[in-house]
Amino acid sequence: MAECSQLTDNCPVQRDTPDCNCKGVKHYGSWDIEGAILVFLPGWDNISGLNDLLMAQQMFKSDNFVIIPLHSLMPTVSQTQVFKRPPPGVRKIVIATNIAETSITIDDVVYVIDGGKIKETHFDTQNNISTMTAEWVSLANAKQRRGRAGRVSPGKCYHLYNGLRASLLDAYQLPEIMRTPLEELCLQIKILKLGRIASFLRKALDPPSEEAVQLAVTHLIDLNALDRNEELTPLGFHLARLPVEPHIGKMILFGALLSCLDPGWEDAKRRGNKCEREFCWDNFLSANTLQMLHNMKGQFAEHLLAVGFVSSKNPKDPSSNINSENEKLIKAVIVAGLYPKVAKIRPSFSKKRPMVKVYTKPDGKVNIHPKSVNAEETEFHYTWLIYHLKMKTSSIFLYDCTEVSPFSLLFFGGDISIQKDQDQDTIAVDEWIVFQSPARIAHLVKNLKKELDSLLQEKIKNPQPVDWSDTKSKDCAVISAIIDLITTQENNSSRGAAPRGGENYYD
Repeated sequence: MAECSQLTDNCPVQRDTPDCNCKGVKHYGSWDIEGAILVFLPGWDNISGLNDLLMAQQMFKSDNFVIIPLHSLMPTVSQTQVFKRPPPGVRKIVIATNIAETSITIDDVVYVIDGGKIKETHFDTQNNISTMTAEWVSLANAKQRRGRAGRVSPGKCYHLYNGLRASLLDAYQLPEIMRTPLEELCLQIKILKLGRIASFLRKALDPPSEEAVQLAVTHLIDLNALDRNEELTPLGFHLARLPVEPHIGKMILFGALLSCLDPGWEDAKRRGNKCEREFCWDNFLSANTLQMLHNMKGQFAEHLLAVGFVSSKNPKDPSSNINSENEKLIKAVIVAGLYPKVAKIRPSFSKKRPMVKVYTKPDGKVNIHPKSVNAEETEFHYTWLIYHLKMKTSSIFLYDCTEVSPFSLLFFGGDISIQKDQDQDTIAVDEWIVFQSPARIAHLVKNLKKELDSLLQEKIKNPQPVDWSDTKSKDCAVISAIIDLITTQENNSSRGAAPRGGENYYD
């Protein structure tokens, strides 16, 4: 059981304060118990700042202390260090976000210092963007943090705010249903046949806003998961049964349809630990995270087999991975899942900051998040990025993105249209992603896109694997032609036979 203390600006850690509202709990003022110290701070910038301040002091550089920052951005290997007990006489100090509040338990913690702030994700329905800001903790958060001290022996907790601030804290955090996107929940409401989405959600204990509900429904219609009458489409039915966010679910389904279900890492793993380490290092991946994903893939493959998208429950089955070595096709599958989350790349002519500039249609200029491998990239083959998570903190950041080719956007994006312009045609996706193209190529792409949409619609309604051995079948011929175009785009571009460049809708 942890004892509790609160601190004011005029009170050092070693002294009790009269304005504590802990209702008679006994306070302590010394650091005489052996064990770890856990410090709660809201974000990585605060954690790294405190870590730098501590390491600048000679005392903390000594062998008497081990200081461990803990954040979800850190590699899994680094995170495991927090569970190791140091030798006798060595004080472990863990500086963490609320990841240490409920997600993990560090059993040798005896002191907790609660900074009183937490970073919370909210969804801004007006601007269609997630935001993350530092806010005061709730009383429930404070209780959880106090409970981290003294899990196996008596402990102490110091809250870095006074009694007045404590009296103003909310009892609980805002419920997740009121601050996160609702697409996945909406699909569950429809597959359970619970009626109209907005009507059902109004009955919740803490109903989300009407704007948030309508935006989620609009996104699902754009994804072709719901029709205009708010009924599940065949695609929506499959997405509702997959235990993942709808865009990721669509990506998995298209990976199965195009027989590139499971590329990656396991080939390197089979060649031995050294090859696996080199592969993960070269591609900025975590072996532990990949192993966790490996354990999940079997569940997805069993579902895909049950509904007819694949012919084996083994995700590594050769028939499901005929095109798994085709990197350009894999990027096209990512486009199929994540569209319309598209950003435009423009070169930077600054000598001081040579990194590219990135823009999205709704936000204008955005930034690639520093944790992305693309953050320091200065040269790209194409001028378009597809991204998954966009969030506003100190700026608007794209957290994960990859460059994609024009053909990927044309075949797996939205509706395409052609405009005549003297000798050149322009071909556009949803009238805002615009490319210049020879007339012959533009009309070929439009016709192939029409055939592909028809084929995919039929495959979603009546799932069955593509028979790649029957080269005369229509589905094999159409998909093979599209794969050839996507795969050979770079060679075609150099000969002027593919869509290129495009108008800039940001000017």
